[in-house]
Amino acid sequence: MNNLAEAYRMLSPDLIILQYGLNIVKNVRNDYSYFKKGVFRQLSILKEVVPATPVLVISVTPMAEAYGDSIVPYRNIPAIIKAQREAAWDAGAAFWDSFDAMGGRSSIIKWAQKKPALAAKDYVHFTDAGADKFSRMLVDAVFSPEEKDAVQTGRSAEHPDTVKTILPVQENIQEAQNETGGMAGSLVSQIFSYDSERPLIFTSPAFWLFILLVLAGYSLVYRKLFLRHLYLLLVSCFFIINREVCSYSFLYS
Repeated sequence: MNNLAEAYRMLSPDLIILQYGLNIVKNVRNDYSYFKKGVFRQLSILKEVVPATPVLVISVTPMAEAYGDSIVPYRNIPAIIKAQREAAWDAGAAFWDSFDAMGGRSSIIKWAQKKPALAAKDYVHFTDAGADKFSRMLVDAVFSPEEKDAVQTGRSAEHPDTVKTILPVQENIQEAQNETGGMAGSLVSQIFSYDSERPLIFTSPAFWLFILLVLAGYSLVYRKLFLRHLYLLLVSCFFIINREVCSYSFLYS
């Protein structure tokens, strides 16, 4: 749990989206209480690890199978969705019924018959075009004012008076859009500051901006041997100190 909590702290996600259940569909039965308990347990762990991050559960999507010469939708999917919805509600997570949004029981068959096809001929998986459409439907359900009731929010079992919503995600996205113009300034600031939360490592955008600045400076002094060596020495020392100090602080704080 400590490792998981640290991983999520480093990632700092704005929203966690969970979609699963397709493999459960072929396990046809009347009672899915065991599945509800499993989903609730997983959601409870996430809520414990990242309590401030909203969680959105996406229901299982429609499925069908070949039965003789016919394609027959699975009849047990509504029971599975009911278990998912109740688990999400009890855990205080948001829930989107993608089964209903796609059109219900036979919708996967209709999606497969579209031109171009939106679902594969196994009547389980999406094509690339179908995945794109599904993604747009999800985004509309979460962020479109016209679809504000499509995503249901649950009450936490531990705090029944607190309704968990995913509205903070919209605010975070708006803030990110407002801050886009200052991204270059932020990267420059990251290069010349010692932030233990954001060390200057090889995979960071700030590092590549740092390299570009170093190359630009090098182009001005490379003809003079002493200045070139001194410049590279100072730049190397700066990078090593920045990276090592940040990394040391990050690992042992």
